[in-house]
Amino acid sequence: MRNPFTCHPRKHGMTYWYHLEYAMVLAMLLAGLAFVTAVHAVLPFAFEYTTSRTIARLHRFLSSRKPPQENSDGRTQAQVPRATDYQ
Repeated sequence: MRNPFTCHPRKHGMTYWYHLEYAMVLAMLLAGLAFVTAVHAVLPFAFEYTTSRTIARLHRFLSSRKPPQENSDGRTQAQVPRATDYQ
């Protein structure tokens, strides 16, 4: 029987906990960006370029991921940057 908690992360060469950290950091980043964008909607002079710059950086970060590589022991390992490395 396939474990629904580990099937998707394994397919991408991650452990459940690594995937959880990666997804939660991205979720927090996007939630913060949604707040900043809402503030900008009301106050157009505030955060003028923050949303577009952050989306461009996020695109570069997510595009830098590589497919999982198989180790000599037959296990796959993620070739993705850590979400906490997002700059």
